Amino acid sequence: MRIRVAVVGVAIAALACTTLTTSVDYDRSLDFSHYRSFAFQKGTPARSELAQKRIEEVIGAALQAKGLTPAGGRSPDLNVVTHVVVEKQQRIETVVWGYGCRWGGGVATTAVTEIPVGTLIIDLVDAERACLVWRGRATDTIGPDSEARERQLQKAVARMLEGFPPK
Repeated sequence: MRIRVAVVGVAIAALACTTLTTSVDYDRSLDFSHYRSFAFQKGTPARSELAQKRIEEVIGAALQAKGLTPAGGRSPDLNVVTHVVVEKQQRIETVVWGYGCRWGGGVATTAVTEIPVGTLIIDLVDAERACLVWRGRATDTIGPDSEARERQLQKAVARMLEGFPPK
């Protein structure tokens, strides 16, 4: 019984730590089954070429898993345009020592921490009509190292594309 409680507690704690939020919107009047190929177009790239390349690799792999193929020099059905925004948010934490029933006062310490938060927007644009047909958006705190960031990226893209193509 203790093990079950511990496992549930760890699972709840892990879920509470995630800050990933995603949203998707698309043209509900379209039949997405006729889209078969894609190509990346310039949007608002990540600050680092390596990060942008990683973003396109993860999105490309996810789209291929959904049945789309890279256009490879041919005219694509969908243009994939990414927009990457990184902001700093402040987190203020105050710790108080010495308050209680018998103590008259205490000491408080406040720390302000800047947390990097990234937003990835994936636009799928009908290449023939040049109009937006699908948009996914994911926002999360940015991990401390490249491996953590790649895991976050894969999770965000998977969550955005889990219902793609819309039926």
